[in-house]
Amino acid sequence: MLSKEQKIKIRQFAEEKIKHNDSTHQMPHIKETIKWALHFANLENAGRDICWASAMLHDICKWEEERGKNHGITGAETAAEYLTKLKLDKRFIEKVKDAIYYHDKPFEGGSKERQILWDADKVQNELPAGFKKRMIPYWEERADRKEAIRLAIDEYYFFYPLFHTESGKKEVAKNRKAMELLFRKLTAE
Repeated sequence: MLSKEQKIKIRQFAEEKIKHNDSTHQMPHIKETIKWALHFANLENAGRDICWASAMLHDICKWEEERGKNHGITGAETAAEYLTKLKLDKRFIEKVKDAIYYHDKPFEGGSKERQILWDADKVQNELPAGFKKRMIPYWEERADRKEAIRLAIDEYYFFYPLFHTESGKKEVAKNRKAMELLFRKLTAE
C-alpha cells in the first residue's frame, strides 16, 4: 500500500513531467483518469494503488511523441525508474509499468489493472462532457473545427468496441444515445 508521502512524491513527479504535454494531457485529464481508474478498480476488484499510480503516471512522456517516441513505452520505463527510486515493491512496479506500457496500444487479456487503465484513460472521451472538453479541443489543435469534429467522432467509434472491463463497457454503452445525439448536433453546426 502506498503511503501518503509516496503518493505526494509520485504526484509531484507526474506534475513536473506533464508540463511539456499538449493542453488536453495536463492535470485535469490525469485527475479524471484517476477518478475512473479508482471507480473501475472498486467495481472490478483490482489493486487500487496500482490503478492510482498507473493513472497518475500514464502520460508523463506524452510530449515525447513529438520526437517520434511512443509515450506508453517511454512512460512505462520512466515510471518504473522513478518508482524504483522510491524503493517500492518490484511486483507493484511491474504492474504499474505494464499498465502504462499498454495504455496506448491495442492488447488482449493482461492484468485487470492494465485493462482498467486503458478504460479509465478512454472512457472520459466516450461521454458527452469529456468529448466536448477533450476530444474536440485535441483535434482543433490539429485541424479546423469541421474536420476536428469529424476526426473526434471517428475516434469515438474507433475506441467504443475496445473497452476491456465490464464496468467500462457498461459505462460507454449507457451513454451511447447521448453521444449520438451530440454528434448530430455537432455535425449540424
